Amino acid sequence: MSDIADKEQAWSFVTLARIRPAMHHRGRGMMEYRITSGDAEENANTYKVLELEIPFGADPGLVHNNASGFIPFTFNEVFDMDAKQEDVFSYIQDMVLDIFDGINSTVLAYGQTGSGKTYSMCGGDSFEDRGLIPRALSVVFEEVSFRLESENSSYKCLISFTEVLGETVYDLLDPQKHMLPLEKWSKVQVLEGEDGLMLRNLNVFEVNSEEDALNLFFMGSTNRTTSSTPMNQASSRSHAIFTIIMECEFSRGDRTLLKSGKINFVDLAGSERLYKSDNTHAVVKEGRSINLSLHFLEQVIVSLRDLARKATNSKTPRANGFSRLHSSASYAADHNRSWISAPTTHIPYRNSVLTNILRDSLGGNCKSCFLLTMSAEAEFFEETVSTARFGQRCGEIQVKVKANLEIDLRSQLQEALQRAKHLEHQIMAIEESKGELQRILHEKDSTLRHSIDEDTRPLTDEESSSCESIGEKIVSSIKGLPVGDIESVNSIVSAELSGLRKPMLLSVVAQIGTNLFQAYQENSLRAENRLLTHPRMMHLRSMSNESKDDDNISSRFNSYRSITDTPPPTGIDPHCRTMSIDTNTLFRSTKSDDISTAPTVVRDPAAMRPGISRKLRPLIEGTTVISHGSFGSYKVKYLSLTSDCKYMTWKDMLDKRDPKVVLITGCSSFQRIETKHLKTPGGAVLSFSDPTNKVHEFEFPAGNLSEEENIRRVQRWADLLSDLKMGRKSLLENSSSASSRYFSSSPKRSDEYIHRQQTTSSTLVSDA
Repeated sequence: MSDIADKEQAWSFVTLARIRPAMHHRGRGMMEYRITSGDAEENANTYKVLELEIPFGADPGLVHNNASGFIPFTFNEVFDMDAKQEDVFSYIQDMVLDIFDGINSTVLAYGQTGSGKTYSMCGGDSFEDRGLIPRALSVVFEEVSFRLESENSSYKCLISFTEVLGETVYDLLDPQKHMLPLEKWSKVQVLEGEDGLMLRNLNVFEVNSEEDALNLFFMGSTNRTTSSTPMNQASSRSHAIFTIIMECEFSRGDRTLLKSGKINFVDLAGSERLYKSDNTHAVVKEGRSINLSLHFLEQVIVSLRDLARKATNSKTPRANGFSRLHSSASYAADHNRSWISAPTTHIPYRNSVLTNILRDSLGGNCKSCFLLTMSAEAEFFEETVSTARFGQRCGEIQVKVKANLEIDLRSQLQEALQRAKHLEHQIMAIEESKGELQRILHEKDSTLRHSIDEDTRPLTDEESSSCESIGEKIVSSIKGLPVGDIESVNSIVSAELSGLRKPMLLSVVAQIGTNLFQAYQENSLRAENRLLTHPRMMHLRSMSNESKDDDNISSRFNSYRSITDTPPPTGIDPHCRTMSIDTNTLFRSTKSDDISTAPTVVRDPAAMRPGISRKLRPLIEGTTVISHGSFGSYKVKYLSLTSDCKYMTWKDMLDKRDPKVVLITGCSSFQRIETKHLKTPGGAVLSFSDPTNKVHEFEFPAGNLSEEENIRRVQRWADLLSDLKMGRKSLLENSSSASSRYFSSSPKRSDEYIHRQQTTSSTLVSDA
């Protein structure tokens, strides 16, 4: 036998036809028939064709005007009258042995009364005439003995025997049945559960030998209901079901597996026509009940046949290796019986108790074989044709079959424990990885926090002094380099700034800017002093004192500055001549209200416009600020007002681009704000919006001021800028009006005087 079938396999119902010899004591004529063999279309297997001759005067509705004179029917095998019981059993022996592999099987005997169903199933009087059931029991126990010697496995054989009488199920192995009348027999209840049908009150006996199994079989056969009819002296009046269950337990690797297979031998009661039977009331009632149950069985077979036709073409090779060629007579008969051939997907198992019990055998996980018994007498031609057509329909049914294989609960528990142990090891490995990841994350977090603390911690006095010295060193190194030597500048700056944290870098950059701006102011001062000592410039100044024409002098002064060697810085107020900044400390600044300590600014006579308040001088002089950009970026800039206090300018001290100039009256929201993102210790932030609604934030470094003093200074800037925006007259008068009043009071304002001034200026420029 093959190993356990792990997958489903297709199975087509097997149909076997058996012709019973004629009963000589009846003295009636024989029916003519012939048996031929044929090859399947696409394989080497053969099938048998039984052709029945149409007798004279046969019913036209039965033969449908068959011109050939014979009605052909195809079967898997046809056993003639001289066939022996051994020949029939050899055909189903493999189905019996399949129960050891966990596959279910069923053998059903179908035919008219007296055609030899019970003889084929149970046997005759001699040992050679043993039926299919005794022979199956013998083969089963021989196989058990063989497997126990060659395999490490255990087997258990169970036997049950039931009969269906009318619509009631009885247990034929009930020991008290033969002592009680029919009314007091215990009934078997048919119940439906989640796992299929269950039979309550049914005795199932475990047998260990063939002798014990045969004793149970003979006891059940004795208890079976029979009666005498004109066609059979011991006619079975009930459907009998003999079941052999084989349970096998074996080991495969570390598993203990359970296989369970069963085979049902079904001896159906014979169908008969009432007009040919005894007319007694009891026999007629039994006959109607039998015919009705067989009618429902035929309905189930037809429904299964129609379902198989939908799934596959009836002319394709069948699963068992046969291709069925259906006779025209069979199709014609089904066509006339529309109630039987109408395609449907519903299988009416519940129409009778017989079909309900045989549900698994007919359309479930089971290999089925129909043994069709027929009589050779001519008077039973109609019954023979009806039986052959029933077998024809059965041969078209195809089902899926697989082995019943289960894992022992102990093996399942062992596998579950091993799986749980494996999962525990995996969990422990995950926990170890989790701990290592947490340690790495903690180290990264500590490093990041230390870096953040280093970037935000205020500068100490020692660090401030170091920043000043580094800035002065860089500036002094740069002064000694040739003009345009960018690579040397980059190398010097990179070497000095390496290893410094962000606040120190910012402080050094501010110190460098302050030192460079101071050097530029010194150069500008020397250039302007050379210009002021020029004889013609001194003559021009004397002329301006006479005319008090500040505006003309201012314009001429600016024109003469253009001839000096060093131009003024871009973005610085043109009226500002010089600015001295004390660079001993970072971002040195003074209080705006302390004029004595404020940076000294030397301006030309027109530097301060008439009407400008002294409070605005710190704003005009300007201061170094830090511009806050997006994402924490920053730049060092110089913030100041123009001399007329109408515009506010700021320029990047390390950038050559033109300064940013905005109209003060177009700005809004001048205010001091508090922020956590200060770049210098003690810094304060001035915030405002330019005419394009862009918000600017300038941080004023404290320098020598305390934090409170620096906050007051920024607040004063915000208040003064707000007053300038509102046009407060106490701070700023109309410069054009003041100049008009001043110029109109000059007695020497004439065209001749202006011409003379222009001529003198042209001469001064040419001399320079």
